[in-house]
Amino acid sequence: MAEYVLTADEVLYLAASSGADSFYGVRDGLAGLSEQDLKMKVLEMQDSLNQKGYRQTDFDGNSHMDDALIQMIGGCGDSDGMVCFEWEIPGEHQGGSLYFIKDKHIYEMTPREGIYVFKEIPQACLSDAIQKGIYWREVRSGEEPSFTIKQKELEKASRLAGRGAADQAKALLMEVGAGEYTADTIVAGMQHKIEFYSLLFVNNRMEEEPCQSVQFLQGKLLVAMQYNEQNNEDGVFFYVSNRKEQEALIVKGFEKLALPVLEEAENKMEFE
Repeated sequence: MAEYVLTADEVLYLAASSGADSFYGVRDGLAGLSEQDLKMKVLEMQDSLNQKGYRQTDFDGNSHMDDALIQMIGGCGDSDGMVCFEWEIPGEHQGGSLYFIKDKHIYEMTPREGIYVFKEIPQACLSDAIQKGIYWREVRSGEEPSFTIKQKELEKASRLAGRGAADQAKALLMEVGAGEYTADTIVAGMQHKIEFYSLLFVNNRMEEEPCQSVQFLQGKLLVAMQYNEQNNEDGVFFYVSNRKEQEALIVKGFEKLALPVLEEAENKMEFE
C-alpha cells in the first residue's frame, strides 16, 4: 500500500483542508505565526507536496491533491477509534505508532525523527503489530504490595534516578509502600534500563469511559501502572502483574473500540 511521508506542518495543513484545526499526536508549529508568515509557510508546504508528488498543478494553475492521502488524513482527523502504542527498549530508540480507525480502514502514523509516515494497513495487521511489538520475557514470580504514589513524588524519584542516585530513588518508593523488587524495577525503568510498554485504546464515539490504558515495565518483575488521584492529587498506582493479565487488558482495549474490524483480535492474542 502507498506510504506518505509528511512533516508536522504538512499534516496540519492537510488536516485543515478537511476541516480539522488540530491533529492528535502531531506538534503544532503553525500556531502563533503572523498572517504573512503563515502565507509563506503555506506556499512552502504546497511546493514540498508538489515535489513529493502528493499535489499536482495543471497548466491553468488548478491544484489537485492525492485523493487517497486526503481520505487518509481526513479519516485520522475524524476517526471512530484510535490505538496509541509506544515502547522503549534498552539500547534502542523509543518507538511508537498511532493507529486511527475510520469505518473499515486502519491508518498507521509513525513518527520518525521529525517526520510522520502514514500508510493504510490491512485490518488483521493491527493486533499483529501490537503482538510483535511486545518482547515478552520471563520475569521473577511472587507477590509484592501494590501502592499509589503522588505524581510529584514520582517525579522526584525519577530525577534522583536520572542523577545517579538510584538508592535514594528506591528508598523514596519503598517509603510510600513499594516492595524491594518492585522498587528496583521502577528505578530501572526511570534509568531506561528495562522495557517499557504503553497502549492507549480510545473509542471516540463513546461518551462514558472511552479509554483503556495498558502500561507496564519488565524488569525483575512485570510491574503495571495506572494513573489515578490520591487526595485530589494526581498519582500513579503500581502493582505486580504478569503477561496473561496484561494481554487480557489489551483484549479489553480492542473490545472497548467496539468495531467489527477488530473482532478477530481476541482470538489472535496468545496467552500463556
